[in-house]
Amino acid sequence: MKNEFEAKYTFYDLGFNLRPTEITGFLGLYQLQFLPENIRVRDRQYRFMDGVVHTNPDLLPQEFGHIKVLSSFAFPFVTHTPALREAYIRRFVEAGVEVRPMIAGDIQRQPFYTKYVPKRFPLPGTSHIHDCGFYCGNYPNLTPQDLETIAGCLRPLT
Repeated sequence: MKNEFEAKYTFYDLGFNLRPTEITGFLGLYQLQFLPENIRVRDRQYRFMDGVVHTNPDLLPQEFGHIKVLSSFAFPFVTHTPALREAYIRRFVEAGVEVRPMIAGDIQRQPFYTKYVPKRFPLPGTSHIHDCGFYCGNYPNLTPQDLETIAGCLRPLT
């Protein structure tokens, strides 16, 4: 049985994710004027959070030295164990910060995949991220207080 955190992001069958194209197109074109600044802000915020991650031995730091500019929509966090992940998720939830599993995690563990694809492959890295990873949003309107709240949730447990 999946817990509530994972159940919300379990995919039982193939489907489509459709949006009203005209409205989306209008909004996207309007948002382009903010793109350079949004990228700059997301990059700065991501690098700040990466510095916080590097101070916590419970978390696995990401390697992104090969990337000059980061515009990630999220802050990904990966712990060493599933128990640590649960403890950090609890901390985020108690602080009122929405967190999610790493997109679909190990896609082979999703019900729709097992329904259509009989073959399985060993994916130890993906399995670790599935069991130990989560993320929260990195969007340009985060305030310094928001960033400090997230950083506070990442302080070491011990």
